[in-house]
Amino acid sequence: MKTSVRILATCLALSGLAVSAMSCAAAPASISNVSDGKSQIVFYRLSTMLGAVYGCSVFEKGSKIVELGRGRYQAADFEPGRHTLTNRSGGIDIFLEPNERRFVMCKVTGGGLTFTPQLSITDEAAFMERFPKLKPQAQTESETVK
Repeated sequence: MKTSVRILATCLALSGLAVSAMSCAAAPASISNVSDGKSQIVFYRLSTMLGAVYGCSVFEKGSKIVELGRGRYQAADFEPGRHTLTNRSGGIDIFLEPNERRFVMCKVTGGGLTFTPQLSITDEAAFMERFPKLKPQAQTESETVK
Protein backbone atom coordinates (compact mmCIF):
# COMPACT_ATOMS: atom_id res chain seq x y z
CA MET A 1 0.00 0.00 0.00
CA LYS A 2 2.82 2.44 0.88
CA THR A 3 4.41 1.80 -2.51
CA SER A 4 1.15 2.59 -4.32
CA VAL A 5 0.70 5.82 -2.39
CA ARG A 6 4.31 6.89 -3.08
CA ILE A 7 3.97 6.16 -6.81
CA LEU A 8 0.63 8.01 -6.96
CA ALA A 9 2.13 11.04 -5.18
CA THR A 10 5.04 10.99 -7.61
CA CYS A 11 2.65 10.88 -10.57
CA LEU A 12 0.70 13.84 -9.26
CA ALA A 13 3.91 15.80 -8.77
CA LEU A 14 4.92 15.38 -12.41
CA SER A 15 2.95 18.46 -13.52
CA GLY A 16 -0.21 16.62 -14.48
CA LEU A 17 1.19 15.02 -17.63
CA ALA A 18 -0.47 11.83 -18.78
CA VAL A 19 2.21 9.17 -18.43
CA SER A 20 2.23 5.45 -17.84
CA ALA A 21 2.65 4.11 -14.31
CA MET A 22 6.13 2.74 -15.09
CA SER A 23 7.48 5.94 -16.61
CA CYS A 24 5.96 7.88 -13.75
CA ALA A 25 7.52 5.53 -11.21
CA ALA A 26 10.89 6.00 -12.91
CA ALA A 27 11.15 9.53 -11.57
CA PRO A 28 10.45 9.47 -7.84
CA ALA A 29 9.95 12.99 -6.48
CA SER A 30 13.38 12.97 -4.82
CA ILE A 31 15.23 12.20 -8.08
CA SER A 32 15.73 15.15 -10.38
CA ASN A 33 14.79 14.93 -14.04
CA VAL A 34 17.54 14.31 -16.58
CA SER A 35 18.86 17.66 -17.82
CA ASP A 36 18.49 18.33 -21.55
CA GLY A 37 21.44 16.91 -23.44
CA LYS A 38 22.84 15.20 -20.33
CA SER A 39 22.51 11.65 -19.02
CA GLN A 40 21.91 10.45 -15.49
CA ILE A 41 22.93 7.48 -13.39
CA VAL A 42 21.00 6.59 -10.25
CA PHE A 43 23.37 4.80 -7.88
CA TYR A 44 21.86 2.72 -5.10
CA ARG A 45 22.98 0.38 -2.37
CA LEU A 46 20.95 -2.36 -0.79
CA SER A 47 20.06 -2.14 2.88
CA THR A 48 21.50 -5.51 3.91
CA MET A 49 23.41 -5.71 7.18
CA LEU A 50 26.42 -7.29 5.45
CA GLY A 51 29.21 -4.71 5.55
CA ALA A 52 26.84 -2.15 7.07
CA VAL A 53 29.61 0.09 8.41
CA TYR A 54 31.39 0.29 5.05
CA GLY A 55 30.54 2.93 2.47
CA CYS A 56 30.34 2.24 -1.23
CA SER A 57 32.41 4.82 -3.06
CA VAL A 58 32.20 5.20 -6.83
CA PHE A 59 34.89 7.03 -8.82
CA GLU A 60 35.46 8.14 -12.38
CA LYS A 61 39.00 9.07 -13.45
CA GLY A 62 40.04 9.32 -9.80
CA SER A 63 37.25 11.73 -8.78
CA LYS A 64 34.64 10.54 -6.31
CA ILE A 65 31.15 10.59 -7.85
CA VAL A 66 29.21 9.27 -4.87
CA GLU A 67 29.62 7.44 -1.57
CA LEU A 68 26.58 5.48 -0.55
CA GLY A 69 25.63 4.35 2.90
CA ARG A 70 23.50 1.26 3.53
CA GLY A 71 20.03 1.52 1.95
CA ARG A 72 20.74 4.80 0.12
CA TYR A 73 20.51 6.15 -3.42
CA GLN A 74 21.77 9.21 -5.28
CA ALA A 75 21.45 10.46 -8.86
CA ALA A 76 24.35 12.07 -10.72
CA ASP A 77 24.40 13.82 -14.11
CA PHE A 78 26.93 12.81 -16.76
CA GLU A 79 27.86 13.81 -20.27
CA PRO A 80 26.56 11.28 -22.82
CA GLY A 81 29.11 8.70 -23.93
CA ARG A 82 31.27 5.95 -22.44
CA HIS A 83 32.13 6.08 -18.74
CA THR A 84 34.28 3.81 -16.59
CA LEU A 85 33.10 3.70 -12.99
CA THR A 86 35.41 2.17 -10.41
CA ASN A 87 35.65 1.33 -6.74
CA ARG A 88 38.24 -0.50 -4.69
CA SER A 89 37.18 -3.91 -6.01
CA GLY A 90 36.96 -3.23 -9.74
CA GLY A 91 34.76 -1.33 -12.11
CA ILE A 92 32.18 -1.27 -14.86
CA ASP A 93 31.89 0.40 -18.24
CA ILE A 94 28.62 2.07 -19.11
CA PHE A 95 27.53 3.88 -22.27
CA LEU A 96 25.00 6.69 -21.86
CA GLU A 97 22.77 8.12 -24.57
CA PRO A 98 21.63 11.78 -24.35
CA ASN A 99 18.64 12.24 -21.99
CA GLU A 100 19.00 8.66 -20.72
CA ARG A 101 18.69 7.48 -17.10
CA ARG A 102 20.53 4.29 -16.06
CA PHE A 103 20.77 2.47 -12.75
CA VAL A 104 23.86 1.10 -10.99
CA MET A 105 23.64 -1.01 -7.84
CA CYS A 106 26.37 -1.40 -5.25
CA LYS A 107 26.22 -4.66 -3.36
CA VAL A 108 28.61 -5.35 -0.48
CA THR A 109 29.72 -8.98 -0.35
CA GLY A 110 32.15 -10.92 1.81
CA GLY A 111 32.43 -11.92 5.40
CA GLY A 112 34.64 -11.89 8.46
CA LEU A 113 36.78 -8.78 8.22
CA THR A 114 36.82 -8.56 4.42
CA PHE A 115 33.94 -6.84 2.64
CA THR A 116 33.92 -5.97 -1.04
CA PRO A 117 31.59 -3.47 -2.73
CA GLN A 118 30.64 -4.66 -6.22
CA LEU A 119 29.04 -2.47 -8.90
CA SER A 120 26.52 -3.80 -11.39
CA ILE A 121 24.29 -2.22 -14.00
CA THR A 122 20.63 -2.90 -13.28
CA ASP A 123 17.37 -1.73 -14.77
CA GLU A 124 14.51 0.52 -13.76
CA ALA A 125 12.37 -2.39 -12.56
CA ALA A 126 15.07 -3.63 -10.15
CA PHE A 127 15.49 -0.12 -8.72
CA MET A 128 11.73 0.47 -8.36
CA GLU A 129 11.32 -2.88 -6.58
CA ARG A 130 13.78 -1.69 -3.93
CA PHE A 131 12.89 2.03 -3.98
CA PRO A 132 10.35 1.97 -1.11
CA LYS A 133 13.11 0.79 1.26
CA LEU A 134 15.77 3.24 0.03
CA LYS A 135 16.47 6.76 1.28
CA PRO A 136 18.26 9.61 -0.50
CA GLN A 137 21.96 9.85 0.31
CA ALA A 138 22.64 13.02 2.28
CA GLN A 139 25.00 15.23 0.31
CA THR A 140 27.91 16.91 1.99
CA GLU A 141 28.61 20.58 1.40
CA SER A 142 31.47 19.77 -0.98
CA GLU A 143 29.21 17.55 -3.13
CA THR A 144 26.57 20.26 -3.57
CA VAL A 145 29.10 22.86 -4.79
CA LYS A 146 30.19 20.83 -7.90
